[in-house]
Amino acid sequence: MFRFDRRLRAVLDEVRCSVLADIGCDHGKIAVGALLEGRASAVLAVDVSAKSLQKTVALATEYKVSDRIRPIIGDGVLPVKDYAPDCVVIAGMGGNEIVKILHDADYPARYILVPHQDADLVRRYLVPRFAVVKDYIVASGNKFYPVIVAQKGASRYDAAALWFGRNDPPSEDYDEMVRLRKAALQPIVEGSPRVHPRLKEEWEVLKQL
Repeated sequence: MFRFDRRLRAVLDEVRCSVLADIGCDHGKIAVGALLEGRASAVLAVDVSAKSLQKTVALATEYKVSDRIRPIIGDGVLPVKDYAPDCVVIAGMGGNEIVKILHDADYPARYILVPHQDADLVRRYLVPRFAVVKDYIVASGNKFYPVIVAQKGASRYDAAALWFGRNDPPSEDYDEMVRLRKAALQPIVEGSPRVHPRLKEEWEVLKQL
């Protein structure tokens, strides 16, 4: 069995379903891992890149689960709509891109989202449309990744949670992320007369934590 970093391990631990759609599957570790660990019975592996899908197919063949993976060249969730997946993973993308994909996610499913930047944009989109089940931080490879698990419904977030997550379930990774972000932002905001409005807004929230 291949190794998972902490980010991929966290994503995989949230998968519990019959049909998993891995959107932007890239190397295929989530898709293949879900099958090997019995977390899904079948996987729809979606990517805009045929080369990435070839990696997924090769990995699935190596671990003898290729008969349970359907590789699909396509963009977002539209290519899997007719297959009715009950779990959807969208990881390895920016917040804006994830929001664009979620615009087309109009069917019931459990969504596991891991934005690599602009996570607050994802949360702002989710609030009136999805019930957030979990929202926590995982440190991996000197970076901090939000893991957001949601389903259809609605949520409530305060300003701090929109920017930095709910820390639910709580973790030391969240505390470390906040500490390092404060250290990084303070000299920028307090040392420059011209600061991007988003950074100003983030700092005003961050310094209250």
